[in-house]
Amino acid sequence: MAEADGHKGSSSEIVFDEHRQELFGVKSEKVSAAPFSSVIHVGGEITGAPGDDRAAVAPSAGMVHFAATSLTAGSPLSDGQVLAYISSASISGGDQLTKLKAGYEAAKAEYLRDSALVQDNIIQRNHYEQSRLAYVNAKTEYEAVAGSRSGRGIPVKISGKSYLRSVNVAEGEYVEAGQTIAVLTKGSTLSLVADVPARHAAALPYVRDARFSTPDGRILTVSELGGKLSSRALRAEDGYLSVSFELPDRGSLVSGCFSEVWLISSPDREVISLPLGSIVEEQGVSSVFVRLDGECFEKREVRTGRNDGLRVEILQGLKEGEEVVTEGAIHIRLASVSAVPAGHSHSH
Repeated sequence: MAEADGHKGSSSEIVFDEHRQELFGVKSEKVSAAPFSSVIHVGGEITGAPGDDRAAVAPSAGMVHFAATSLTAGSPLSDGQVLAYISSASISGGDQLTKLKAGYEAAKAEYLRDSALVQDNIIQRNHYEQSRLAYVNAKTEYEAVAGSRSGRGIPVKISGKSYLRSVNVAEGEYVEAGQTIAVLTKGSTLSLVADVPARHAAALPYVRDARFSTPDGRILTVSELGGKLSSRALRAEDGYLSVSFELPDRGSLVSGCFSEVWLISSPDREVISLPLGSIVEEQGVSSVFVRLDGECFEKREVRTGRNDGLRVEILQGLKEGEEVVTEGAIHIRLASVSAVPAGHSHSH
C-alpha cells in the first residue's frame, strides 16, 4: 500500500513512536550545506596568573555551615559577604568562644595582680612584662572572635570582590583553625595555551578562535566566553609552536588543567555537517539515523571528515534536505533490533 508521505515500508525501517521520542529527547535537523572551518586538533593547558587564587580559611576549629546552599564554581562573591559559619557549640571540647573568654579573663586577672605586685617590687619586671603580653594576646584573640560572633557561629567573611573557584569541605564537616574551606579567585584572566606541531605552522596565521574541553566534559568556545586570541609563536621549541588565548576568569574554569583544543580558522567551503552526537559508531563504521516520517527512521552509513569539537563533516552518505537525528540517536539504535517487517505500512 502506498504511503501517505510518499515512501513504502521496508525491513530496514525502525519505528520509534512520538511518545518515546519525547521521553528520550530525540531531536533532528534537516541537512544543509554551510561554511565549515578548518580545524587543528591539538593539546593545551589552562593557566592562571600567579596570585589570582587565595584560600578562605576557618578562623577557629568547629563544624562548617555554609551561608548559602546555592554556591557553585563561578558564583560571584561580594566584599564582606559571609561564606560560612564555624560553630563549635555541639562538639566535644565545648564552644570555642567560651574557651577564649575564659583564657582572656584568666590572663586579665593575672595581669592586674602582677601590676600591683611589680609596684612593690614583689615580682621581677620581666615576669610582669610576660603577664602583660599574655593578657594583650588573649584579649586580641577573644575580641576578634567575639566581635564577629553570631547565633550561627564565627563567620568566614570574603575580603574583596571574588568568584568561588572550589569548595574544599562538606556541609557539617569538622575543620581545624586555619584549614582551607574554599578557594577564591579575583576573577581576572586565564590563558589557554595550545601546543601545535611545527608541521602546522603554515596554517597558524589563519587561526581565529578555539574550542577546548574541560575536566567536567564540557566543550567551550573562546569567543563565546568573551575571550580572544592573544599570541602566536613565531619560533618552534622542541618541535612545537604555541597559540595563546586570553579568557575571562569567572571561577568556573580550573587553572593547571590539560585540555583538548580545536584551533578554528576562518570558515571555508560549504559542506554538510552534523553535531557529533548524531554519529553512532559500531565496529569502526559510522552511521546516522535518517527520519523517513514522524515515527519511522532508517539507519544510514556515512563517511566522516573533519570535526571542530562540536560538529563533524559528512563526506558521503547524506544529501541536502534529508532529516537526521541529532540527539537521542543511541535510543534509536537500541530500537533497531526490532526492525519493521517487510510490507509494513504506516499512514500519518
